[in-house]
Amino acid sequence: MKKLMILFLIFGMMSGLWAQGQQETADAFLKRVSNNYAKIVNYRARIIMTKQGVVQQGTLYYVAPDRLKIEYTSPAKQVLLITSDLLQLYLPQYEVILEQKLTTKDIEGMGGIGVGRGLEIMQKNYSVSYVNSARPQPLSSGSSEMVVKLQLKWRVNNEGFRTLEMSIDPQTLLIRRVVGVTSMFETLQFDFLNIRLNSNIPKTLFVMELDDTSRVNRYPDFIYGTEAP
Repeated sequence: MKKLMILFLIFGMMSGLWAQGQQETADAFLKRVSNNYAKIVNYRARIIMTKQGVVQQGTLYYVAPDRLKIEYTSPAKQVLLITSDLLQLYLPQYEVILEQKLTTKDIEGMGGIGVGRGLEIMQKNYSVSYVNSARPQPLSSGSSEMVVKLQLKWRVNNEGFRTLEMSIDPQTLLIRRVVGVTSMFETLQFDFLNIRLNSNIPKTLFVMELDDTSRVNRYPDFIYGTEAP
């Protein structure tokens, strides 16, 4: 009887070790997500951005490799537009367009939320681990939506975010939520809903169309100043 119990104990231990060996690493899982996003030709989603209780939302459009637009519903009529090497932000309440020429590095990591080469670059610049475990867990407390959560921590302090928590749909490998802590210890949350992939998004969408441009002032180099990094 004792020998039988010992055999069961050894078998249980070996089964546990085998299961651990079969578990996909967090790096490998993020690599699969990155490969999935690399295949995306275009992408649209409802985006909700939350910072210190302030909520902005709208529709995000992306066409590979370097066109991105957010048409805001809150604040109404605000527009963020990235085309090739130029970023434009229209602020209707001030009647201004803020502009910034982008570097190759800016474009490669565009958004840091999966578009462009953002995820590929994150794998190099952040250490990756699971939050709690590799098993799907609720998106938030009480939610029926199940996601795999990854924790990313910067390796060097020249990234925009110290940490990122990604919530990823395990079936589609699409990012559902990103919560980031900036270098200034501010917390930002990005939610992506109603995602549609590889639908018909015309490139003509990526222009700054305003009702009346005569009253709008433009302010170039609003991020870097006159000298780009």
